[in-house]
Amino acid sequence: MIRRRNYIVRGYLAASLLLLCYHIFCATVFSQTFNFEEEWRWAHFTTESGLPSNRVNQILEGADGTIWAVTAKGIVWFNGYTWKKIEDNNGQFNFDNASMTTGIHDSMLIIIDGNIFRATRNNVRQIDFHYQILYLAIFQNQIYFSDNNLSLYRYDKNKAQRIMDLARYWWTTRANNLWYVADSGLCLYNPENSSLKLRGEQHYVVISSLAENTNGEGILFVVQPAEQKGIWEWDSSKILIPNKTERGNTVVTLDINSEGDALCVYQSGEVRAREASSWKTPSFIPEQVRLSKKILFSKSGDLWTATEKGVYLFRAANTVWKYISQGTPDLRNNINEILLANNGDIWLATGDGVVIRKPDGTSEWISKINGKRLFAVTALEQDYIGDIWIGSGSTFNGAYRWDGYSWKHFNLGENPATTMIHKIKKDGNGNLWFLTLSKFGAFVKEQPGIFLYNYQTLSHWSKEHNFNNHRVYCFSDNPDGTLWFGTRDGIFRYTYLNKDGDSIKEYWTQWRSPALKHTRTFTLAHDKYGNTWFGHFEDGFGLGKIDNNGNVKYYTTEDGLVDNRVNNILIDSVGALWISTYGGLSKFQNGIWTTYNEKTGLTCTTIWPLKIYSNRVFVGTAGQGLAFLSRDPTLPLPPLIEISRPVVEGSSVLLRWQSYAFKGELPIENIESRYRLNSGPWSPWTTSRSLTFPDLDPDSYKFQVQARGAYGQYL
Repeated sequence: MIRRRNYIVRGYLAASLLLLCYHIFCATVFSQTFNFEEEWRWAHFTTESGLPSNRVNQILEGADGTIWAVTAKGIVWFNGYTWKKIEDNNGQFNFDNASMTTGIHDSMLIIIDGNIFRATRNNVRQIDFHYQILYLAIFQNQIYFSDNNLSLYRYDKNKAQRIMDLARYWWTTRANNLWYVADSGLCLYNPENSSLKLRGEQHYVVISSLAENTNGEGILFVVQPAEQKGIWEWDSSKILIPNKTERGNTVVTLDINSEGDALCVYQSGEVRAREASSWKTPSFIPEQVRLSKKILFSKSGDLWTATEKGVYLFRAANTVWKYISQGTPDLRNNINEILLANNGDIWLATGDGVVIRKPDGTSEWISKINGKRLFAVTALEQDYIGDIWIGSGSTFNGAYRWDGYSWKHFNLGENPATTMIHKIKKDGNGNLWFLTLSKFGAFVKEQPGIFLYNYQTLSHWSKEHNFNNHRVYCFSDNPDGTLWFGTRDGIFRYTYLNKDGDSIKEYWTQWRSPALKHTRTFTLAHDKYGNTWFGHFEDGFGLGKIDNNGNVKYYTTEDGLVDNRVNNILIDSVGALWISTYGGLSKFQNGIWTTYNEKTGLTCTTIWPLKIYSNRVFVGTAGQGLAFLSRDPTLPLPPLIEISRPVVEGSSVLLRWQSYAFKGELPIENIESRYRLNSGPWSPWTTSRSLTFPDLDPDSYKFQVQARGAYGQYL
């Protein structure tokens, strides 16, 4: 319970008790399994990535997690960056259009022209196997195979034992089950007593595709009998149930992931997805899914597709960013401020009122107070006793305060009807600073200025300290005791000195053009080294820094900043700078930049407020709600660099290199790299991958290349 206390109202403060109107709703947290429209999740691998052919027939995952593919010109495996082709050491066989199945441990089994090979990433060897084989697979660490008569055998100790006279089709699954079709129908194999799971009605069962996840959940497609045609599903109970809505034409490929989400591609090009036990058509179906020959959900949850145009990877498992959003175009998805209240509620100042997110996942929407619509709320803060204050820089004047029971409205200034509160900031002593703007805009000479609420009184601080007529956007108190303000007219520092208890001195220091590249300053922050960091909002120019000596320096996209239009700066407990911009989020720590933008899953890159609570970084987006990520997420490995042999002609040297992003997080042509010769300076980052030194003296040279990934990571 929040205790009430009596407030002394002084000077420019008037209060009136108002009523609250709110709505209850549940915000939406979106799944990413089938968000195929998110282009950043897709990677495309072709002959440029090491495939011997873009015509890919099969895609499989080995027991050790290695991804393998069968192409029209051989078999390859994926090392995380490029595809590596396997070769027969004796040169007697080629593996064009071979068939392949998962082997034991790190191996795969290959069948071609009746011959069997065991392949690993390091070598290939032929298995001496004197049987006619139609198909084979590993089940319970033993080889099972069928011959041309459709009999099923188990191969053990160099001998084949027939275990079934007729198995028209059969599959081994991730759940370590063996399913087969006999004359009676679909059966689940058991050495002691196989069980019939789907009886054929008036015709033996024909099944085109079957998939089962590690939890024993599965799906299959029955081609005939006609009355049983369509998708059948089961859970760990192995009771097969026909799905009444999924009775489409012939299925080309299907699969199911460990969460029970499933995908089915039909010959007609139709695609159906199952999520939370419900089938639907994805809102966006790219060609690489619609025309896939084979799909595969890997153990990690990613989706792979084999096509006539190469291999595609959909990084469904990438969960760097999570979202809390309304799910539809809604002004409440425009987040202007974030507050974690003392009771654990998350308060959001939005484009349409205030949203309060409860720890149990439910939410309240405050759209009106005493019948008056709030619309855009930009200021939000909690005072030292737990009361919460809100304000707006554009839609309502003054401030509202919530004491846990009711709201009160407070007017500010000599002209309260025109005094808008852009931000409310708390200093290190718990005081609240109200940063205001005139309702009539930036070019009005009379600006309300700054108001201070220090526990019990609210005063017109800027008037008392000769800081009149400034349009104030931001405030920060430096640990050295100085107060900093960002305004339309530049940066101001207030210094207060009290010597020997008698001599009191206060003075202002200002930074403006030409020291600043622009005067409007929208955000301020101080680090532990005494530096003051700032940004100029949509005006651009990058991230600014004022050092202890008052010198100004700017960091821009050329240094690693994601975008030069800086909206907010936050410094965390370990000294890392977090910078929100119009183009995404940057982190700057120990001279290293990390980038979070649309290439890393930040679907809306126009972001403003920043807050760190526990180990999470929260950002408010302009249209996609609240986004958050771990403060120290596990980033992908940096790109792999392969430097070609130099081409030397006289004193001219041509150097070429190629860069490959981990799991294709960036297309090859978009990977930026930089270089240097010997210990010279690094070149600017560029997508170029070759250069010529036209006139080098005979000597030994050291040439270095660095390439950075989607997050800016490099070695």
